[in-house]
Amino acid sequence: MRIIPRESLSVLVGVLLLQVGSETAAECTIEVTEDLMRPLLSAPSPSWRCCELWNNLLLQFHYTRRNLTACEQHEETAGTPEPSYAFCQLMLDNVRADLEGDRRMHEREMTIRVQVAQMEIRKQEQEKQAMGSELVKMNNEWRPLYLELLLTNIGMGYVRQALKYYHLYLEGNSPDTLHGPIIQWVYRDPKRENQRLDNLFTFVRHLPGKAVKLALYRLIKPEILKRPGQREGYVAAVAGLDAARIVFEDDNQNEYHLYTDLYEPVEKRWKSQVVAGKYEELIAFATSHPMHYGEVENSFSTFKPEEWKKLNLNQFITFPNRLPLAKQRLEALLMILLQLKERNQSDFKNYLVKLAGEVDICEALVKKSKDSDSAQDKLAEVKRKFLEIDGNNDYEYYLRESKKGQSKSG
Repeated sequence: MRIIPRESLSVLVGVLLLQVGSETAAECTIEVTEDLMRPLLSAPSPSWRCCELWNNLLLQFHYTRRNLTACEQHEETAGTPEPSYAFCQLMLDNVRADLEGDRRMHEREMTIRVQVAQMEIRKQEQEKQAMGSELVKMNNEWRPLYLELLLTNIGMGYVRQALKYYHLYLEGNSPDTLHGPIIQWVYRDPKRENQRLDNLFTFVRHLPGKAVKLALYRLIKPEILKRPGQREGYVAAVAGLDAARIVFEDDNQNEYHLYTDLYEPVEKRWKSQVVAGKYEELIAFATSHPMHYGEVENSFSTFKPEEWKKLNLNQFITFPNRLPLAKQRLEALLMILLQLKERNQSDFKNYLVKLAGEVDICEALVKKSKDSDSAQDKLAEVKRKFLEIDGNNDYEYYLRESKKGQSKSG
């Protein structure tokens, strides 16, 4: 076996290390020191075999290369060194400065926007005020036309249109400013004043607010009382009954005079006419104002004992069938039957015969009535009263007796 001299071994190791260095020089610079070489050059026994020496050299070479590779990998994977405190503080100050600059810029922008918005609002307010002034001016110019249209629609009975112009006229004004001109218009033409008043009453019923309605009734009342034709007839009756709905609902005693001064004198006059056998005005009222008549109808077919004695009962029994509506007739017939036995204990049967004939006439109208179900119920109630009064004979019995009398007289 061949022995390699020390000098040759040193050269060989140097060559190998230089080779390793040349392979990695582009990536990592390695300094081969004397300390690194010393283990390799430590004098081995001259008796070592060449192969053993060679294996030892390769092993050292392997460890050296592994260390170099680890060094290279460490350099590649090592992170950026942490910055110093001064450097971090500098960066923080820069960020704060940038944020402050952004804040000031944003604040300036917002201030400008607010100022622009405020200027726009002031401009719009000025335009709004100008438009409001123009609208007021236009409304004042149009107000006479609104009044004319209001009065025209009241006169024609067009309530919805009249209410429209009523509100247009009153924009920015008190209702009191309008009520006077309305009353003056009603009485401007004596030939039409009753019809205008009637239409005005219909219009007033649709006005919002009780106070406004009562204010108009208070203005109307003295005008009605000035005129005998109105204070003694249906005009005063309608005004008094319309006012009464509001007055009695609220128990407004301060306004009772609207009912007592307008309606009660008319009721007294009509009642005396009925007792005297004069029904024309009452029938006309029931025809033209059935709703108002329905509110007070029983007061004209019920009588105190002294009034009953003055009543021509044979004539009054025919009064119900002179009324225009079936329900009005049935109510009047029922009121007569309710009083008959108490007022005429001795001869009520004779009147029951006559009343049965009147009920038969009324039944023909009931069959034609639009409200036939309600009228049929009322008719059945009227017929039951015959048996309740007599106790033995019913309506059918008295109807046969009535027809017998008619055949004899015929």
